[in-house]
Amino acid sequence: MKLEQDINKLFENVQSEFITDDVKEKLQTLVEAKVIQISKDKVKELDEQYETFKSEQQEKLEEAAVSYVEEHLIEKIDSYLTMAGIQKGDSVLDVATGNGVVAYRLAKRGCRVVAMDIIPTPCLERMENTTYLVKDAEEMDFKRQFDAVTVRNSFHYFPNPRQVLRNIRTALRKNGTLLIMQPIATESSYPFLKHVFEKKAPVRTFFTEDELLDVVESEKFTIIHTKIEDYANWVRTDHDEKIKGIHTSYSKGILYFSIPRGYIILLAKKS
Repeated sequence: MKLEQDINKLFENVQSEFITDDVKEKLQTLVEAKVIQISKDKVKELDEQYETFKSEQQEKLEEAAVSYVEEHLIEKIDSYLTMAGIQKGDSVLDVATGNGVVAYRLAKRGCRVVAMDIIPTPCLERMENTTYLVKDAEEMDFKRQFDAVTVRNSFHYFPNPRQVLRNIRTALRKNGTLLIMQPIATESSYPFLKHVFEKKAPVRTFFTEDELLDVVESEKFTIIHTKIEDYANWVRTDHDEKIKGIHTSYSKGILYFSIPRGYIILLAKKS
């Protein structure tokens, strides 16, 4: 062993009368113990470095995932606005604007926008061609002012969604457009959706596809087009969730989920 050779070489440089076999054995034991301790310390240091590296890489992956979702979301919202025929110069009301992502994309499109929510919320980016209004959707009283109304991810929070639809119809001009972008309940997803979204605000109900179509038509809208997609989103929570028929992934306090055919884009016209 190289260690033993190094120890013997060390002993050769010391006067032999001071080095008995017993002393030599003790010295060798001490040196070996020190080497072992150094090795343990090095392994611990490398482990700590690896854990730090792994944590940093995980954060970068999560940031990249969120960034991808946001970019993908903007692309999708733009495609929905195009599908609805919303164009530059249109007057558009964004009901329950939340973080303002739809209002932001409308403003970028060159629309004249009113972004309304029941509470003042931080918007993605405030735009000059956007009016920000704090108001309950069930109490809004616009009269034939808008070419289009958008509602995204909000119907499950309304205590009285029919009243909101009536107010939207009153706010729209003749032949005005209603664009709804909304999670819908499937047989397996309703309990999961209600549980997850209760973490953000009190949830009233999630409509199934048929239920949402019925309630929109009953409030004198003509449905022009619907599109069903998978629904992917995330929510902050302290534990994982496993539900049959729902894809989930949990990491560092964030639950990512995907629900097959769990999202509807509904385009309707004021009858």
